[in-house]
Amino acid sequence: MSETITTQPSGGNDADTAWCVYSPDVDIYENETELLLVADVPGTSADRISVDLLDSVLSVTAELPKSDGYRTSYRRQFKLTVPVDPERITAELKSGELTIRLGKADSHRPRRIDVKAS
Repeated sequence: MSETITTQPSGGNDADTAWCVYSPDVDIYENETELLLVADVPGTSADRISVDLLDSVLSVTAELPKSDGYRTSYRRQFKLTVPVDPERITAELKSGELTIRLGKADSHRPRRIDVKAS
């Protein structure tokens, strides 16, 4: 379930500085070659979404235009326990759904070994 938390900087209750932080629902799938994350991020555009990988932590953040005096942002972080290949990461936004594909590093992908008869 998603959570919404409204916060304000210390010392102020000015609607101009108030933030609404939303933690979107995310489904995570894994197969032999990749991890797949699908996040619900309605109301945002691709240019307002940031996907970053640093030290095995995947961060997904987004900001929405102001609404009712609040700025709303999305934020989720994931600690990856499987090494991924940074060159094989893609992200696509379609109809309010962000799909992130993280290709596993070759060292963590199954490899078939041929057995030769002698």
